[in-house]
Amino acid sequence: MSKTVTDYGFQHSPESIFENASQETLLKHAVEYTGAKLTNAGAIVVNTGKHTGRAAKDKYVVFTPKTENTIDWKNNVNKMTPETFAAVKKDVVNHINAQPRLYRTTRNVGALPQYALQVQLFSTHPSHSLFFDYLMRNDNHSQCELGSYTIFHAPTLNIDAGKHGTRSKL
Repeated sequence: MSKTVTDYGFQHSPESIFENASQETLLKHAVEYTGAKLTNAGAIVVNTGKHTGRAAKDKYVVFTPKTENTIDWKNNVNKMTPETFAAVKKDVVNHINAQPRLYRTTRNVGALPQYALQVQLFSTHPSHSLFFDYLMRNDNHSQCELGSYTIFHAPTLNIDAGKHGTRSKL
C-alpha cells in the first residue's frame, strides 16, 4: 500500500493536494500562482531568482555504516549526521506545510521494472513538478526493482547554516 501524504508529515487539506496532476493543471497553476508566463509557442517561462542551480560545495550525504564505504567522499561531498538530517527534514516539512498547495508526483527512472527506480517528488511549486514530469518516465510499474527515492522540494526555504552546521543556506 502506498504511503499517504500524512505518512510523510504533510498536513494539507485534500483539496490543496495535487497528486500526479496533469501537465495542463501544472501549467495553469504555475501561471496563476507563481507568476510563470507562457510564450506564444506554448513554452513556460519561470523566473528562478537569485539562486538558479546547485551549490557545488553544499552536497551532503548522511554518514552511516552503509554509506561510509559506498560514497566517494571526495569532490566536495560533505558528511551529515542522521540527527542533522532529521532536523533539516523537519524544517523542510514544516515549511512545506506552511505553503498553500502541495504537488505530489510519482514517476520512475528506467524503462524496465528490473532496472527501474521509483522517484517521488513533493513540491510547493507546480513549475518544478512539471519539469520533473518531463524529466522522468511514467511507466506505472507495479514495482521498481531498484527501490525508491523521495524528494522533498522546498525552494523558498532558507536553512539556517549555523543551526545545522552547513556551509551556506541550503
